[in-house]
Amino acid sequence: LQVKPEAVVADKHPDYLSTRYALEESGLPVIRLQHHFAHVFAALAGGRARGPVLGIALDGSGLGDDGTIWGGEFLYVDPENMVLERVGHFAPVCLPGGEAAVRQPWRMAVSYLTAMGRNPLAGGWPWLRGREKQAELVAAMAAKGINSPVTTSCGRLFDAVSALTGLTHETSYEGQAAIRLEHFRDPSEQGFYPCPLVPGQGPAVLDTLTLVEHVTNDMLRGEHASTVSARFHNGLALGLAGAANALCNSLGTKQVVLSGGVFLNASMSLLLPAMLATHGLEPLLHENEPPGDGCISLGQAFYGQLRLRRGDI
Repeated sequence: LQVKPEAVVADKHPDYLSTRYALEESGLPVIRLQHHFAHVFAALAGGRARGPVLGIALDGSGLGDDGTIWGGEFLYVDPENMVLERVGHFAPVCLPGGEAAVRQPWRMAVSYLTAMGRNPLAGGWPWLRGREKQAELVAAMAAKGINSPVTTSCGRLFDAVSALTGLTHETSYEGQAAIRLEHFRDPSEQGFYPCPLVPGQGPAVLDTLTLVEHVTNDMLRGEHASTVSARFHNGLALGLAGAANALCNSLGTKQVVLSGGVFLNASMSLLLPAMLATHGLEPLLHENEPPGDGCISLGQAFYGQLRLRRGDI
C-alpha cells in the first residue's frame, strides 16, 4: 500500500496469531482493543455517527476485559473523548466443556436449564435420549464451574434455544443452530417472551434466563418449534430495544450501533431496528462491510487512527 505503519492494533486475546505477531514481531507500538468494541468502531468508520453511541454487539464469542467470554454486549463509545465502557450484557451462563459446547448446542441447553435451577434430566427431553449420562456430567460441570468458562454470548443463547426446540443438537458448521432456529420461525406469530433489563451497581443485565424460561415452558407444554422460535426472536428484539432505550436515556445518546454476526440473521436485522425506531432511537447498521468478524480489522484500524490523531501513541 506504499504506507509506513506507525502502530499496530491487536485484539486482547493473547493466543491469536495476529496478536502474537503484533507483540513479538511487528517492532511497532501496539494498541490493544477488545473484540466487541472493535465491532462498534467498524460501524463508526463510515462517519455517520455524531457524538457518543450505544453499541449493541451480538456474536458468538470474544475475550472480554474481565477474562470471561463476551458476546451479548451493550457498549458505550464516545470516539471523540475515547471513552469505552461496558454498560450492560446478557445474563452470564457457563460454557460446559468450552469449545465442545459450541459444537454441541445441547450442552448449552443443559447449561441454561441448570442456571435456571432446573434438572435437565427431569424434563423428558427427546434431544437428551441416549445422552443421559453425558448430560448428567455436563450439568454437574456447569453447576460447579468445572471446565466451564463464563459467557454472555448471544450466539450460545441461540444455540441453547435451537437445542431446546429440538432443531439442532450438534453442528457441522458455524452458526448452524441459529440458522435452523431462524429458518423455522413462524413470521405470522406476533407473540413474544419477556426479556427485561435488570439494573445494578455495575453493568445492567438483560435477563435472557427469563427468556429461556418461557421457551422451556412452552416446549414442555407441547408448543410447536416454529411458534417458539418466533416468540423467542420477537422477545429478544423487544428486550434489546427496551434495554437500549433505558440505557440511551441514562447515557444521553439516541444513536445505537448494531454489529456482530447475529445481525446476519435477517429477522434480527429487521425487527430490532424497527423496534429501536419506535423509541425514537436511530439504529446504525453496517453499510459497506459485514456485521460479523469480517469488519473487525476495519474497526481496529479506525480506532488506531483516532488514537494516533489524539497523540496517544
